Amino acid sequence: MPTTLVTDALTTRQKVKDYLDIADTTHDTVIDELINYTTQFIKSYCGGREFLNQSYTETYDSIRGRRKIFLKQMPVTAVSAVSYRSGTPTNVVWVTYNADGYLTYLKEGYIHFYAQLPEVSQGLRVQYTAGFLIDFTHEFDTTYHTLPQDVTFVATELTAKFFNTRKSMGILQESTEGQSISYSYKSREIDDAYRTILSKYTIFRVAS
Repeated sequence: MPTTLVTDALTTRQKVKDYLDIADTTHDTVIDELINYTTQFIKSYCGGREFLNQSYTETYDSIRGRRKIFLKQMPVTAVSAVSYRSGTPTNVVWVTYNADGYLTYLKEGYIHFYAQLPEVSQGLRVQYTAGFLIDFTHEFDTTYHTLPQDVTFVATELTAKFFNTRKSMGILQESTEGQSISYSYKSREIDDAYRTILSKYTIFRVAS
């Protein structure tokens, strides 16, 4: 039985099989495992980011004098709430920040406050959604699928490369049924063309 693909897989088995010119189902399990691996590989390479659109709640402690809060995921699709923590450690109360006091820059992934933030010893909280829609069954309908095609292109080619080289390099373990596979590839092994594409989606963490 083929392995279940992760919900945020960046390519599909059929795309990889088409690229490799494979028509039968003999290698479906291995291909699925490699797609899952490649998805995690790309997320890690891009700074530990997530591509699938989902909800996040982040808190920031050291905010005195700052006017920008850079969120940890992008592209931001919506900011649902910005609040600061009040009350006591045993009775926390989150107070909504005045929405007229800041602007949200969704594509760039940050919030700009009109005035410098005061010291809020217990932190600022931001609730938001970020990422791309992933639904390959509606790949060309942006209502359902917004994952950039160049990300899928890299994921497809890398998976195919890992498939073709799995017997000669990088493989640590593979069971006879293909149900348990471990690989060890390094970022330096990806081509410059892939680096150029993925650099557009790399997140550089800004300390809070």
